[in-house]
Amino acid sequence: MKVPEPLVAGPLRCAWFARGDRLGHRIELETHDSDEAQVVSLLESIDQSTGAEANDAWPPSPPLTDWQLEERPGERVLMAVGRAGHSHWSVVVSVNDVTSDAGAPHAPPAGAERFTPGGGPPHSLLMPGPDAPAPRSFAAPRLAFDIACRMREAPGRLGSQYRCLASLGLIDAAKVELAPGVTLAVDPVTTSLSVDAAAGALTIAPLPATGRTLPQTVRWQFWLS
Repeated sequence: MKVPEPLVAGPLRCAWFARGDRLGHRIELETHDSDEAQVVSLLESIDQSTGAEANDAWPPSPPLTDWQLEERPGERVLMAVGRAGHSHWSVVVSVNDVTSDAGAPHAPPAGAERFTPGGGPPHSLLMPGPDAPAPRSFAAPRLAFDIACRMREAPGRLGSQYRCLASLGLIDAAKVELAPGVTLAVDPVTTSLSVDAAAGALTIAPLPATGRTLPQTVRWQFWLS
């Protein structure tokens, strides 16, 4: 199976590999120690389940078999599709720049307590504080994943599951630190994030849909920066 070139977002990259007839991927980080570049693997997709959990119709991650790489203005995009059972998956992975604010000092207080000079009674006087410096903006590259599944039956399992190849730090319900300065965040409106420390696994899944009839399309999104 031919695999696409890695998608590179600054020191982060998504490297692809063939696992049987499916396309898997690793999230890797390039570091520099004494001017020598090293690549550290952070996550690896779990593409096929084994043992009692095996279910070919509902694999632990999208079963991708066909892909296309496109160059678009300001971003590089990989589109991949696959099928298992009666359902179809589509995945879009893109590299793009996101504007962030950094280095902005805390704004001074809008006023300060003043006392009447000459021994008179104290009083508070709201005085305008000095203008706060504008925050500095920069463009930070990120890897963005947008995944959808078209289902014709209730799912046995749905989402993207990863093997953790480095220690994780859970920041909050929607964000985890993969390495110093490297975060994975999910869209909390559509997506859930869970960490199984004992199994060394990270699962990203769509939030349960209610009030829908089959067939239906569900979607989950996350990004690394």
